[in-house]
Amino acid sequence: ASYPGCGARMTWNLIEALTGLWTGDDWDNNHRGKRVVSVKTHYPHDAGKLVSWDNEIKRALVIIRNPMGAIPSFFNHIYEIKNHLPIHSERAPVEAWVEWRDKFAENQVMKYGKFVDYWMERFDKFNK
Repeated sequence: ASYPGCGARMTWNLIEALTGLWTGDDWDNNHRGKRVVSVKTHYPHDAGKLVSWDNEIKRALVIIRNPMGAIPSFFNHIYEIKNHLPIHSERAPVEAWVEWRDKFAENQVMKYGKFVDYWMERFDKFNK
């Protein structure tokens, strides 16, 4: 699990490269369902969701990145999608970042905190 902009896609690729096993995501974009060693999610952020078989998941690898880097990275992703650019291809112009930051950054900081709280409390102490 990771907050958007924390490196989930990179981690997903590394897990597959190092283990030779498939990974999946919460939206099942690669149609692998349960036949995976890990599931990438941004839940409880609104960019993520729990998989239908969530009750079978007993532990998590949580990727934490300083929100000072994660939130701007998340914005770059939003900018790329909005402007029909390839993912992870470029940074948004500073003016676009400042405008978005002034409107949404405080809310994203709150969502970041809720994300961390959720995953730190998710499993009992023996499965952390």
